Amino acid sequence: MRALVLAFAVLLTMPREPLAATEDPWAAIAALRGRIESASPLAAEFVQTFVATGFTTGDSESGQVYLDLPACLRWDYGGDFPNSFLLCGHLAHGWNHGEKSGRRQFLSRDDEPGLDLLRLEVEELRKRYKARLVGLSGDLTVIELTAAGDEITEVRDATMIFAPGEPGLRSLDYHDLEGNLTRFAFSTYRPVEEQGIFAPPADLEWIQD
Repeated sequence: MRALVLAFAVLLTMPREPLAATEDPWAAIAALRGRIESASPLAAEFVQTFVATGFTTGDSESGQVYLDLPACLRWDYGGDFPNSFLLCGHLAHGWNHGEKSGRRQFLSRDDEPGLDLLRLEVEELRKRYKARLVGLSGDLTVIELTAAGDEITEVRDATMIFAPGEPGLRSLDYHDLEGNLTRFAFSTYRPVEEQGIFAPPADLEWIQD
């Protein structure tokens, strides 16, 4: 089952002035988290690129992400072998399109590396990560997260870039503990029109992991 990491599509539903250089980044994250929850359900296009440690280029995949936070999120990957991953609550479903069965498993909080950014309250996140405003570039805001203290997380550091007034992140990068880089680029945010998008396919046999 594909590991979802840092699908932190922070959506804005109304224009907002750029962050002041002295603004608390956690306050900005809390405000953005509140806005995505009030705007859900939403969909967006994404491109995901993985660059292994020691390399400068990597492999890319693309597809659509669906957000109904804080309850559910879904990733649909395209390409020659399309597949999907759905998480609602702590129950995860993963399946390859065209096959007759899929995988299902329960994810505890400790089994959700990166998903904690979506699924934990901000005060709990502050125990796991340090956040700082890296800078402002034109109308773009850059916030950096790093693992904090003795908390165990599979994410070493992450950088989110967004433009106030736009409906979500421009990009999100993170390094895992081995130094591998994963980069997400998001675009074309829109309301979800599909019915049943946050329910697993009823015609598949689900194998419990």
